[in-house]
Amino acid sequence: MISQTQKKAERLYTTNKVKFISSKGDIIHFIVEGDNDIYDVHYNRPRKRWSCTCKGFSLKEQICSHIKACMLMIEHEPEAIGL
Repeated sequence: MISQTQKKAERLYTTNKVKFISSKGDIIHFIVEGDNDIYDVHYNRPRKRWSCTCKGFSLKEQICSHIKACMLMIEHEPEAIGL
């Protein structure tokens, strides 16, 4: 069964709410237009660590739908971010 977080991530990705901003050094930066706000998502490649400015990530430090949506972009469009 697909989680609500995964369903939301898929919706965000398929409706083009995920934007690749930059890849500087080891950090990949995305902007995700969520349902309530716009969030900055960063991925540190060497550490394999994600971060998001949403409250859910800040409070729980669990992978949120915004991060999962960025993961989908990396999976399906690696060339768009230079991977």
